[in-house]
Amino acid sequence: MDANETNIEDNIWAGILCAVFFFLIISLLAFPNGPFTRPHPAVWRIIFGCSVLYLLMLQFFMFQNYKTIMNIFYWLDPKLEHFHINMEKEYGANCSDLSFDRIYSTIDVFAWGHFLGWAFKAVLIRHAGILWAISVMWEITEITFAHLLPNFVECWWDALILDVLICNGLGIWVGLRICKALEMREYKWASIKDISTTTGKLKRVVLQFTPESFTSIRWLDPKSTAMRFAAVCQLVIFWQVTEL
Repeated sequence: MDANETNIEDNIWAGILCAVFFFLIISLLAFPNGPFTRPHPAVWRIIFGCSVLYLLMLQFFMFQNYKTIMNIFYWLDPKLEHFHINMEKEYGANCSDLSFDRIYSTIDVFAWGHFLGWAFKAVLIRHAGILWAISVMWEITEITFAHLLPNFVECWWDALILDVLICNGLGIWVGLRICKALEMREYKWASIKDISTTTGKLKRVVLQFTPESFTSIRWLDPKSTAMRFAAVCQLVIFWQVTEL
């Protein structure tokens, strides 16, 4: 690749992409295998390399001021300079109106985001108590920081009933049911060539992207030590910081 003698920004961007590309190649060859083996350990080594790059980027941003960080984002994507959040829809207005139309109007793409997000979190954590603790604590976090982010302003019935009980609760229940079903699944390592039907072949391809096995996890039990309890509390706190 030849350097552009007139456009230094293109040269910097090309250099960054090249450095990222070779870092991911090194991660593919040198990083250790993780707990996931499907569809292939090499895929997860590349994903781990992307996670390391993301962590390094966050560490770099920690030493920059707000203006510098925003200028970097504007340079990466100039459209962000004129981007603004559409706040025409107010979730915390007219909370005394409990009509069906008012409640139905609050069910939008964010409701599905709550449901799907907590279903995936349940698959990751697999403990109902911790999941409910994180769910309730996150709603408290939204109330605490509502003065900073207008999207956090919600009616009490929206936060407690729609979010925590219905969307989050159903997501947690579905995720735990998925875990229970997958733990009882019987794997048949037949070659795809031996499957005669098209539906069976497609099902076999989809199963290739699922974990090789599932292990039942007990985060807390009556014999847990104080250090174990402290570690679980630390997990909950870090999860809240990541969500924020």
